[in-house]
This record gives sequence, structure tokens and C-alpha cells, in this order.
Amino acid sequence: MSTERVPWSRLDSGEFEHTVAMLVCADHPLGQKFTPGPDGGIDVFVPDGDSQRKVFQVKNFPLKFANAEFRQVRKSLRAVAETSRQEGWAITEWHLVIPRDSSPGYRARIEEEVKSLGIPTWSWMGLTRLDIFAARHPELIDYYLKGGKDRLADQLADLTAIIRGDTTLGSGTRLQPADVGDRIRILQRAANNDPHYRYHFGTSDCPPHQVDEPWLVAVAAEQHGPMWLHIKVYAKFAAALSERPITTTVQVDVTGDPALAESFEQFLDFGTDLTIPSSAASAELNLPGGLGGTIDSAEIHFTAITAEAGGPEPASSITVGVRDATGDVVAELRLERKSFTSGVRGGQRTVWADRTDKVELIANCQATSSMPFHSWMRSIAECQSD
Repeated sequence: MSTERVPWSRLDSGEFEHTVAMLVCADHPLGQKFTPGPDGGIDVFVPDGDSQRKVFQVKNFPLKFANAEFRQVRKSLRAVAETSRQEGWAITEWHLVIPRDSSPGYRARIEEEVKSLGIPTWSWMGLTRLDIFAARHPELIDYYLKGGKDRLADQLADLTAIIRGDTTLGSGTRLQPADVGDRIRILQRAANNDPHYRYHFGTSDCPPHQVDEPWLVAVAAEQHGPMWLHIKVYAKFAAALSERPITTTVQVDVTGDPALAESFEQFLDFGTDLTIPSSAASAELNLPGGLGGTIDSAEIHFTAITAEAGGPEPASSITVGVRDATGDVVAELRLERKSFTSGVRGGQRTVWADRTDKVELIANCQATSSMPFHSWMRSIAECQSD
């Protein structure tokens, strides 16, 4: 893959900002990119402990850095500082990423702004740092700036052909066990030019088991005689899932099955676990590497969706009590929060349980509820504990 220097100054603003933001995300796998607005560049937020973030501000100033450019930087810096204040998180580092090396005069002015906002650390990331990013992630440069997207599509089409049991290239014969080793090594090298996902290949005499691994987003498997060929797909960094999202269209028929219909509504409202039997579902999967497709009569499992942070959360523990006829508390039980999930319709469900999991308290908050969540939760808890 070519490692020649990227002509940063020749890229238009959109191309530059998007590519550089993805390079920053690849270098900081937990980072996510955000576009504040017109002429606002792109921000990359990287978690840095509880309620803290590192912020990378990407702006395309290739020709000059003067008063107008300084004012744009200052405006963006103040805007992200205000956002952090409103949302309740702190900026631990702020980095300006532009295709120019620093100017001493403007560097001092930016440092003064940073200090006035209480940000402890900052840096000016210029051409040298951009070249370092590019050298670390040449597959991203190839994909976004050198036509690598089309080449990757061709390579992944070869991968799909092998998995689906097509003939070996050039021979016109079916894939034989002796072909598997070399072909998998060739395909693994080609497929792993993908800048957003990586692919691990393996064979077994049984279907792959469900596993929980960091960054694992999908497992595709097909049977070839007594052998199973399976491919694990991993995201290389968090922003890959928004850049090339994995989408699924599911058709569910709950006709004549009231229990399934109720479970499906609970999933939509509150994000609870759901299993749809093969007799009631089909799916269209869009997976990286062309590994998806249409699946008829599919048994589909949805696991609970953890509610996103950002808003007020229910208490991590609560104490429920039993009162006698005079109103005195005669018994108490401490419950710990077991789960806090949200559904696609915006509702939330909280489950508390005792240490033995024999006593469980469930609070459902509909998205249309006009009562504040904590007040509503307390009323439910009181009702359940009487």
C-alpha cells in the first residue's frame, strides 16, 4: 500500500475534515465524531474517565492562519466548552488539528483562551502530526483519498464467493479442503485492508458458539459438507459503526400469538430481551464484507439495550418497606439496580433486585409520561411495596 505523503493542502474542507476525523478515531478507538454546524469543522470526543472527554477540533486552514481563522477557532472552542457545561462533562484535553504548523503569536492567544475556560491540557496538531496519523493508518488514506473503497469492494466480493461455496478462481472446480488454508490466508490479508472492520476466519465441525468479545459485531457461518467455515467481524474503532453501520430489516408476524405480540411491544417500548421463533420472522442483514443477505424463517434474538447515559438515571439502589395499618414501617429490603434499558420508542425500564434475586421490582417509564422520571419511579416503588 502506498505510503507517499498526503497533499493535505489540496483537499477540500469536507474531504479533509472527514478523513482526518476518521484518522483521529482510528488512533483513539473509543472516539466519536460530531459535526457542530456550518463552518464548525468536526469535533472528535474521546472518553477520558467518568464524565470527562478529550476533544479534537478538526479545521481545514491550509493557506493561512490569521485573525479570521483565530476567531473561528475561538468560537468553536467556546461552543464545545459550553456544551460540556450544559451536558455535565469536563474537557481534560483540547487539540486543534489543522494542516498548518503552529504560529507562535496565535498559539499564545489560543493558549490564553484555553486557560480561561479551565481546560488543563491542549495542543496544536499540524502537518507533522497529520503525517503520523496517515502513516499509522494507511488503509484509511487509501480508502478515503486514493480510490481504495472500490478495490476493497472487489476483495470482499472474492471473500463472499469463497464463503458461499463458489468455484475456486480459475480452476472451475469446487472448493476442496486442501484449498482452505492458503485461500483463507490470502483472503484474510485482502479483507483486512478494510479500514473500519477486521475479519478473523476459522473452521470447525459444528456451528460457532455465541461469544462475547470486545469489538465483535457479527459472526457469519456457512456449512460446506461436514465443515463449517465462520468469519468473525470486529469493529476497529467505535466510529466505524456510524461510518459504515450494520443495519437489519426484520419482518415479524405476531398474528395469532398474543404472548409474542406482548413481548414484541415490550421490546419496542423498553428494550427488553426478545426471541422471535423462526415461524414468525425473516430478516435482511447488511453486514460488513458482504456477509449479510436475506434470511427466511430466521430465529432472531434481541438482547436488552442499555439505556444511554446523558439524562438523569434512577438510583443504583433503593430500599422498599412494608407498613402496617398505622403507617409504621415493619420491614425493609434493600434492592440493587440490576438493569436500566431503553426501547426504540423512547421508554425506559429499570429493574432492581435483592441479593438473592428472589425479590424483583420493575419500573416502566413510557416516553409519553408527563411525570418526572424520579417522581414516577418513587410512586411505583411505594405502590409495589405496600
